[in-house]
Amino acid sequence: MIQKFNYSQADINARVNNISRYSNSIDIIGNQLGVDPAIIKALIAIESSGNPNAGAGRVTGAKGLMQVIKTTWESTITNFSTVRFRGVEIKQYYNRDEGDAWADPELNILIGTLTLILKARSLTKMTSKTISADDPNDAAMLFTAYNAGEYTVMKAFQRAVAAGCKNPEWDFLDPPHLKGAIGDVVSRFNLSWDVDKKYKEISEYAGRVLTFLELYRGNNYTPTPVHVQPTPTPTPTYTQPTTNTQSSIYVVIAGDSGYRIASKLGISFSELSRANPAVKWSALAIGQKLNNPKGSSAPTPTPTPTYNPVKPTTPKTYLVVRGDTLGGLARKFGVSIDAIKNANRSQLKRWGSVEGFLVGAKITIPG
Repeated sequence: MIQKFNYSQADINARVNNISRYSNSIDIIGNQLGVDPAIIKALIAIESSGNPNAGAGRVTGAKGLMQVIKTTWESTITNFSTVRFRGVEIKQYYNRDEGDAWADPELNILIGTLTLILKARSLTKMTSKTISADDPNDAAMLFTAYNAGEYTVMKAFQRAVAAGCKNPEWDFLDPPHLKGAIGDVVSRFNLSWDVDKKYKEISEYAGRVLTFLELYRGNNYTPTPVHVQPTPTPTPTYTQPTTNTQSSIYVVIAGDSGYRIASKLGISFSELSRANPAVKWSALAIGQKLNNPKGSSAPTPTPTPTYNPVKPTTPKTYLVVRGDTLGGLARKFGVSIDAIKNANRSQLKRWGSVEGFLVGAKITIPG
């Protein structure tokens, strides 16, 4: 089963408030490209905590809101070279670091979203299972591919299928399948990964992103449970209204995407797709008529909860002691890791993949 994470309210507030600055752009890009905006926001929450300058101090590596690495940036633009951004084709931005193009929030979101589409297409070919970037039921595979690559996901999925799992699109994250897949990757590419540590990293990443996906979808989404003991929590369902029950047509309105329509109708995106096999979900038109397989009007979904920001307080000085980590300091003072890093850029040190401060350093804890 996927291990979810319990974030502090302060951490949630910080990430949600940061990302809210880009909500309009995320919604527009997601709906135009046929990618669920909640998926994009959940990824940003984990990749950068909503900090558009994440990775600014790195010469190489991932950068920006969606933490896109150089090779992924270039391959994505190569595949979508004619997509236009602010009046020009995105191939004009092939060099990620020229003029710090990666630091443009809207461009970074666009490239990251196109990357998700590419990964969905790649997974579809590799697994012979249709993977959509607009369907939260495919989120676990999509998120893991964004973090660990499609090949790893494909190998884990194949192992889950071979083991007879009923829901391999979720069960691939279970230790026997994912650890086995990581071992396959290590053998094929002659890598020096510690399989146990890599498994922990990949599975935790999936749990973290899925936690924020549930938040952005209003806590309405629970993956189909596969373990029968104890009794699993059933997937939430909507009660169909008793009026207008003969309507079997849905008319597309502004802002609709395939996922949003399915959510309004209280059905899965897969059900909606099966009822409308000829529809191109990335090119919906206002006024377009769709078949509603349930033959009923749209129920009112549970509203997304509102998270109130923590009132700012005066920054404080803290003396770093042995054993302090960025995560530990963030939890101790109820602020985000990025907030601490941004307030202490001159003192932030890096040891390989680990960031932190020297013992005895006086750092600022933001309010």
